[in-house]
Amino acid sequence: MKPMRKVEHVIVGAGLAGLVMARFLKDRNIALLDPSPFAYKIGESLIPELFRHPELAALLDDVRKLPSYTEKHGTTFVGHEEVACFPLASIESNISMHVFRSELEALFAARWRSPIERARMIGVDLDARVVHTDAGAISFSGQLIDCSGPAMTLASLLGEVRAIRPVHAAWRYHDVVSVDDDGYR
Repeated sequence: MKPMRKVEHVIVGAGLAGLVMARFLKDRNIALLDPSPFAYKIGESLIPELFRHPELAALLDDVRKLPSYTEKHGTTFVGHEEVACFPLASIESNISMHVFRSELEALFAARWRSPIERARMIGVDLDARVVHTDAGAISFSGQLIDCSGPAMTLASLLGEVRAIRPVHAAWRYHDVVSVDDDGYR
């Protein structure tokens, strides 16, 4: 049996939120857990606010070099009977983009040297301050921070959430090849 490791904070999920949290706790003893880092394969539409902080703004040049990087000029919503367009203000266009989440997360982790542990949280004892993973147990003295997004790993393990029904969302990116203002009446 492996000895229990002791850390100050445990972060569950190494997506954007978990990586940023780990970066801001960089001088602390943390465990950043994710069974499949960079597995989120869809593109991400990044809004300007993400890169306003200096820690993130410092990554912008590298983000623009990612293979999936594309400038974002606005958003178009297409419904059954209508289309709505929301252009971005020109001041925000230089920090608005589409990029694959997997590429962005890998860049953040590499540049920040994030210590991602490939482990799945399978249990938690909040009274004892212990997280159980498929790679062993971890004792924490500070915070247990769930950055697992819609998976809600901690809440699910505590029985605080339940699936009501499967939920699916879909979106896609289209190239604009021509504009016909008369077609949007």
